[in-house]
Amino acid sequence: YYLNLLYFTLFLFSKKRKEIFINIMMRDFFKLDKEKQKYILTIFATKYKYLLNKKLLQQIKKNKDQDFLIATASLDIWVECFLEFFPKKCRKLISSSYKVENQRVIISENCKGQKKVDMIKEKIFLDDYDTIFSFGDTKHDVKMKQISCLHTTV
Repeated sequence: YYLNLLYFTLFLFSKKRKEIFINIMMRDFFKLDKEKQKYILTIFATKYKYLLNKKLLQQIKKNKDQDFLIATASLDIWVECFLEFFPKKCRKLISSSYKVENQRVIISENCKGQKKVDMIKEKIFLDDYDTIFSFGDTKHDVKMKQISCLHTTV
């Protein structure tokens, strides 16, 4: 049950839609202890690892000696379970985050558009890098594209 719901949440971009969906369809998931959540997420990542973008994975493999920062609008709890499929240098993550208040999940940071750029700039100093590549596939990645030297639609 949770695996299919987790899959669906990967395609929700709006903060409000994520919150509504999670609070209606997944509220019991967040009541589970962390160990059970992690177990479900591990199964989810294994089952759906084909969702990882092939072009992106090829670029990472080709440039495996480079540092990578993954910036995504997906929730941290979902994306972290996929990090094991990436080389260790690629496990830095910026993502949407959540908190639980009064038994409701609240999206505290929705990592998209200008917010994504701001979060990237908080995490790394862009001037430390000679070349910045970005990979994106939605309109929410346009701002990120503007801070990179090379942008690829994946």
